[in-house]
Amino acid sequence: MSNHLFAYDRQRFRGTRKGRGQATCGGIGGGATLLVLALALLANPLSAQSGTVTGTLTSGETGEPLSNVQVSIQGSGLGSVSNNQGRFLILEVPTGEHELVAQLIGFREERATVSVSAGESALVELSMYPQAVELEGMVVTGTAIAAQKREVGNSISLVTSDELLYAGAINLEDALRGRALGVSVTGSSGTAGAGSDILLRGTNSVNGRNRPLIYVDGVRMPAGTFEDATGESQEHATFLGSIREEDIDRIEIIKGPAASSLYGTDASAGVIQIFTKKGAPGAPRWTMNVQQAVQRIGHVGPDIDPTGLRVNDCTRQFNHSLEEGYHFNRDESGALMSDPGCPTSGTWLRDAHVQDYSMSVRGGSQEVTYFASGAYGITEGVIDPNESEDVNVRANFTFSGFENFQINLNNFYTRRDITWIPNGDNAEGLLFNVARGDQGETLDNDDSAVFDLTQDQVINHFNTSANIDWTPMDNMRHRLTFGLDYSNSHFVTQRPWLFWNNPRGTRTVDIENRRVITLDYASTYLHELTSDFTSTTSIGAQYNQNEHLGNRTDVEGFIGPGAKVLENAEDVTNYNEDRSATEGGGFFLQEQIGWRNRLFVNVGLRADTHSSFGREYTRDVRFTMYPKAQATYTVSDHDFWPSWWETFRLRGAYGESGEAPPASGSVTVFEASSLADENNLGFIIQNLANLSLGPERAEEYEGGFDASLFQGILALNGTYYKRRTFDGLIYVAPAPSNGVAESIPQNVGIWDSEGIEVGVDFLVFEGFTSRVSINANYQYNQTTMVDLGDPQFEQFTFNYLNRYRTGRPIPSLYGKKICNGDEMGALPTYTDDDNCILNGVEIQNHPDTFFYAPSRPPHEASVGVRATLFNDFILDVFGVAQIGHWLYDDMAQELAADGLWPVCWPINNAVKAGIEAEDPSLYSQYTAREIGQCWENESDNEDWMEPADYFRLQSASLSYRVPQEWLRGGVTGATVQLRATNLFTFTNFSGLYPDALIRPAQQTARGNGYILPPARQFSVNLRLNF
Repeated sequence: MSNHLFAYDRQRFRGTRKGRGQATCGGIGGGATLLVLALALLANPLSAQSGTVTGTLTSGETGEPLSNVQVSIQGSGLGSVSNNQGRFLILEVPTGEHELVAQLIGFREERATVSVSAGESALVELSMYPQAVELEGMVVTGTAIAAQKREVGNSISLVTSDELLYAGAINLEDALRGRALGVSVTGSSGTAGAGSDILLRGTNSVNGRNRPLIYVDGVRMPAGTFEDATGESQEHATFLGSIREEDIDRIEIIKGPAASSLYGTDASAGVIQIFTKKGAPGAPRWTMNVQQAVQRIGHVGPDIDPTGLRVNDCTRQFNHSLEEGYHFNRDESGALMSDPGCPTSGTWLRDAHVQDYSMSVRGGSQEVTYFASGAYGITEGVIDPNESEDVNVRANFTFSGFENFQINLNNFYTRRDITWIPNGDNAEGLLFNVARGDQGETLDNDDSAVFDLTQDQVINHFNTSANIDWTPMDNMRHRLTFGLDYSNSHFVTQRPWLFWNNPRGTRTVDIENRRVITLDYASTYLHELTSDFTSTTSIGAQYNQNEHLGNRTDVEGFIGPGAKVLENAEDVTNYNEDRSATEGGGFFLQEQIGWRNRLFVNVGLRADTHSSFGREYTRDVRFTMYPKAQATYTVSDHDFWPSWWETFRLRGAYGESGEAPPASGSVTVFEASSLADENNLGFIIQNLANLSLGPERAEEYEGGFDASLFQGILALNGTYYKRRTFDGLIYVAPAPSNGVAESIPQNVGIWDSEGIEVGVDFLVFEGFTSRVSINANYQYNQTTMVDLGDPQFEQFTFNYLNRYRTGRPIPSLYGKKICNGDEMGALPTYTDDDNCILNGVEIQNHPDTFFYAPSRPPHEASVGVRATLFNDFILDVFGVAQIGHWLYDDMAQELAADGLWPVCWPINNAVKAGIEAEDPSLYSQYTAREIGQCWENESDNEDWMEPADYFRLQSASLSYRVPQEWLRGGVTGATVQLRATNLFTFTNFSGLYPDALIRPAQQTARGNGYILPPARQFSVNLRLNF
């Protein structure tokens, strides 16, 4: 659970500390290096029989220098460590030929033959490539203190800085899409500032928090979204949007209770831990990034409509009649009719400009290293005036000059200014009105009037952490982490005086403050039991405090135009204060036994408490216990294992974790209420405390393997998991006679989850200057409701036809079904009609509860190809797919019911004419299903539930590393990258876009419509090092 890497060698207690003054040559920079080395060579009488080896180590995929690489002369005991510019120097190397070995955790070992002449320096340049299956690397998340991967029995997904560099993502959530097994990212929007939803291993909770815990450098950060005040935009900014991908070193992800037990309550949905970049010894190394991009959206809506629902082209009005077929409306003079309010450009869309500028510096001495960065960016939305303006500052420091101590300080500040536009399924939204043409809600159908409603959000986000490592002896380590995450959101929604939908004008101010405090301690003691067995004992304790303060005020009634504040209004129509604070913490004990660095067995126990637990629960259960057990066995370390199958590891894990109930669940809240006689006041019980309320608990089993074959040409990993959630939080409505307004959370639900995760890496070709590799991931996640816990519940119903029912995946779509869908020329009949025959079975007026499909994708896959050509060109292509789910298309259904969906016009007109003329032959060419969808005023919600499978070519980039001889002015490296994002999507979904969800960063109900699809982005990126 640390945010600093440290481990022990299982053979030699490899934790030897460097005290003050034990600097390596790689840490000396500039002219001082040459002076010191020259004096050393002159003073050494053996220099006539020896020489030096110097060189540079870079990433073969990115061309970036690699620091902290262990470089040695095979069999000589001579070596060095590369500095932050990737350079190394080895002194007093005997003359002759030698084998140079370069080693770095996470990368494949590289070797080179060097010839050393007396008194001369041999130059070596090596490129290193990531290792697909790497067991020596260190991981932190889910362990007491950093451990080697070979010691960890649960699966861990890792996303590196190199992967983020090529992701070309709009936001950090998008960068994780498809790149980490077990991670499901849904919701894509063409709106600047909007985020997406992240789940680990599918649906984890019905009423609790589905989102994973988020840690940044060891400090917890809120997951989810900032407040959006009145909700007119129906999209949200997320907390993860505060972190820049360029500042990230790596992301570690553990995906369920089998791995997250040590985090206790709140960790059942998994943990995402983000580690930002650190400094490295050496002279300052500056990096500058400049990005210029354009975003644009293609055709909106059905292909048959050339105007794109009047969004792409508002200069013409597309229509249909039985006499003329599809046509454009014309006025009495024959001129084409345009939409009132249509912009002078003739379209509601624009080519949006994206610009981003950043600078970072990395360096330091053996005692103090630093990484600092600053960035400024503006992202325009494809509809004016949508825009997001971001400022980011980061400063990380590492102090290693103390005996036995290391201190890490990490800080970032982000400010985000977002201008939203009214959108989504609301009468004041842009798409809602534009797509309706002359049947919209705006005054005189001037849809530009929707922009008179303004929505401005300012977000300030600050995070600071300190990590102290103390190693009093080689086999003992103590680690203390503490820090603060603070955020403030100021959201103002205003309708001006004489606004078309409320002439009096309104103003809403919503201010939200969140503070999260983290305190985390762990200690580990390693003991060699025998020459074959080791014991690692760990203890630790954590404390977390979450505080949320919110104030919202709504006013109405201004007396004139101009700028406004709350007190300018005549009436206060609403005011409320949200104030909650929770505390949680616990301690853990863990024991690990290792055998010959091959077999590791780990058992542990977390004891937890939380302020949200009910008083009676904490009286009976002082500490909630979460056990864990893991085992991992590297079979390939045995001598009998074939050499062509170099790595094979088996792993298994069991663990329990929890989810805290809502803070209000164990508190009774009274609210004043006026009686019929306003002179007499009464009260209602707004919320009744459940004194026995405890955590929602989950237990999980998982097993899997990691394998590498043919010298790393093929790498495979697979995981199967099964999870049961019990004591699930279900809101139960009290009897009306109790006088309680709100439902009460109770621990009565049960649901099961299972899934498979498979990853494949294949090295297609590797030559002297070129390399081609393919990566593919597949995952299956499904959660099924077992028990809702109370006889009164048959199901839970949410928006957009989403329901939770026992025995079915959650969430899923339900509704009545059409009985005669394939019958030609027949009006539709449904399962709630009499004498319905569905699939050969007669159904008598069945209630509206038929299962259609899950609304979350159970199957997800991704594939990526990366090619390095002639050492200077890097081509990266990446695609993602989501399969097996259905969605309700809210926009198409509403427009079809109003006779406004272009695909439906011929069918609707034919049916209306046929019914009026009592001539069914007029619509005999259409099926009952088509008629059910398109018959005006008869189209039902269920008619517009359909499969939402899709494959998207998410990103493609071509990078060129400028040759060193071309560089001038102190520039040491330059990369030019051309990148395209969201290039193509292949789908049969008939709505706007299968992943453009209403409120995409929220979770419970999943519906489609009135949200712009994600924009294609074409960018040029310049990266300079100096």
